[in-house]
Order: sequence, then C-alpha cells, then structure tokens
Amino acid sequence: VAATLHSEMNQKLIPYTEDDLALMYLNPQLAANQEFVENFIRESEQSHHPLYELLSQYLKARLSFRTAEAKVEGLKKEYSENQSQIWSVERKTISSTGRCRDNNKVTHTHSHKFAQLDSIAVDRTGNNLSELRDVLQEE
Repeated sequence: VAATLHSEMNQKLIPYTEDDLALMYLNPQLAANQEFVENFIRESEQSHHPLYELLSQYLKARLSFRTAEAKVEGLKKEYSENQSQIWSVERKTISSTGRCRDNNKVTHTHSHKFAQLDSIAVDRTGNNLSELRDVLQEE
C-alpha cells in the first residue's frame, strides 16, 4: 500500500487548461478575461495614472529620506570626532626643592590636569552643527 501511495505521489500533476476550467465552472466574465487583462495592461502603462503617480511620489520621498538620513548620520559622526578634539587634557607635574630652617632638604611634587581649548575644533563643531540644522530643516 505504501509503495502504491509513493508511486502516485511521484506522478507529475498536470494543470487544467482554460478550456477544461470553462467546462467545469460557468462564469460569464471568464469570456471577457483577455479583454480585462489587456485593459489593465493598457491602463497600467499610462504614466499619468493616479496609482502610478502615487507610487512615483512615494519612491521620490523614500529616496530623499534615505539621502537625508545618510547626510545626517555622516554629520553626526563628524560632530563626534570634532567634539572629542575640542579639549586636550594633559597631566602636568610641578616639583619644588628647598631647604628648611633646620637645613634639611625638602621636595614637594604637585600634579594637576591642564586643559587646552582648540579654537579651530570649536569652529569646525559649530559649522558642523549649523550644517546639521540646515539639513534637518531642508530635507
């Protein structure tokens, strides 16, 4: 039984033709099927069709969004790089040596952080933020 079932499953299925379907199913619109297809193709080829116009507008908006998104991401990355360069912090050490009143040698060391502002990096960051604002407002 299993072998018979297996051999039946391996047979190729042949789909019904349009004439076979017409014999089994009565549909008055089936006769006009080719006309419906041709009408759809004729209307869909028109570039002024409302659906075509909507899809074109959607495509343009989507492409514009992706371009703007890429610009914004690039500007954000550039901003992060510029921001990290605004301040440079160094550790400075000052040592002082002297003698006390009892003539013993005394040494003192003091460490502190020294920050220096890079005005060029500040200008770049400001320009970057202005450009980012403009891109967000325009696009």
